[in-house]
Amino acid sequence: MKSLPYVSSLGTSTASRSSRFAMKHFATSLVFIAPILALACVIAQSASSQTFTTLYSFRGAPSDGSDSTAPLVMDSLDNLYGTTQSGGTFDFGTVFKLAPNGTETLLHNFGPYVSALNLADGSYPVAGLLMDAEGDLYGTTTNGGNPPCHYGCGMGFELSPSGAEKRFYDFAGWPSPNYPNAPLIADAQGNFYSTTFLGGSENSGSVFELAPNGTLTVLYSFCQQSGCTDGFWPAGGVVMDKESNLYGTTPYGGMSNLSCGNGGCGTVFKVTPSGEETVLYAFAGYPTDGYDPVGGLVMDAQGNLYGTTQYGGTRDSGTVFKLTANRTETVLYNFCINSSCPDGGGPSSNLILDAQGNLYGTTSCCGIYGKGVIFKLAPDGTQTVLYAFCPNNGCPDGQNPRAALLMDSQGNLYGTTSFGGAYGHGTVFELTP
Repeated sequence: MKSLPYVSSLGTSTASRSSRFAMKHFATSLVFIAPILALACVIAQSASSQTFTTLYSFRGAPSDGSDSTAPLVMDSLDNLYGTTQSGGTFDFGTVFKLAPNGTETLLHNFGPYVSALNLADGSYPVAGLLMDAEGDLYGTTTNGGNPPCHYGCGMGFELSPSGAEKRFYDFAGWPSPNYPNAPLIADAQGNFYSTTFLGGSENSGSVFELAPNGTLTVLYSFCQQSGCTDGFWPAGGVVMDKESNLYGTTPYGGMSNLSCGNGGCGTVFKVTPSGEETVLYAFAGYPTDGYDPVGGLVMDAQGNLYGTTQYGGTRDSGTVFKLTANRTETVLYNFCINSSCPDGGGPSSNLILDAQGNLYGTTSCCGIYGKGVIFKLAPDGTQTVLYAFCPNNGCPDGQNPRAALLMDSQGNLYGTTSFGGAYGHGTVFELTP
């Protein structure tokens, strides 16, 4: 495993809130209210100068991938790389490359199915990829690898530019971390960091470090505090500051409220290199602020954190929030400004941040055609819908984007959709300024 530069990769989660509660009950059987600021009420605007292009439509199994929920990465030659969580030869997901001329290459098909308890090659790569200076790709699969977890506990993989695969870690069963569905980041020494949805001492998820020699260290196991006020089931990844502290979100735990139930409304957390966890903020839920933050965070040069919640806010359709270094939380935007939600709703992906402080993201729901939007949020809180998906029957442009965006040096945005396109299995798109 090569030494990697510090890279923050982005990802998203696809599990519904109800299904995660069901999983929690299964897993455990085995084992201040503040007013919302006026800034959050800025009216959304629509953009008309953007150029949207569908770069590729996925065909589904067995031809190629289907249902991409992970962000893209780009090399120095403008090739795009990503994952699909299903499709491919064995319908267990793929890693793909898309050249600037639109030629798609499947670098890897996950699978094949071996037995009910063993998908040795891995399956369902829902998180994004990490690329090193030599063009090697690193990622995780939520399932597969070795037993004892049903359908495998997940694995870490490396792919060369030619597509040769190397399994560098097999996640194990409880109490070890398992079911990784968030992206990896790496430090200058080549150590990987991320979260797992399950596993850890309480089987409620973990933050881990994975050394180049394959040694995994559990930095923190969630739900150690009474009532899981420290959070549980992290679905997004982590970001790292200059002191190697890690920051992330949990969609559950923290403060309970009628809008989000006894499972809690979610948290923003910090984990130090020594494994000390601090809840920086516990969400209060609808209508005070957001809840269920399934995406990760982005950090600016001043150490402020930005993220999204799927639900909550003034219309219970999600928010964009900011958390300052002194733990002051501000709702920057409440989605669904009226009953038709032309500005989008239910954001579940990470945000990206440009040099001017503008935030960009996607929502898989709503918009004027009901199939999701790409949005920009200015520092003054003005939201602009850059593109609304599915203006035509059949959604040939794609629909329901659930992945974070990628921005190149010219300000072009790239992303994926889970569905739609020429064959209904999702797309890769470009949006120019």
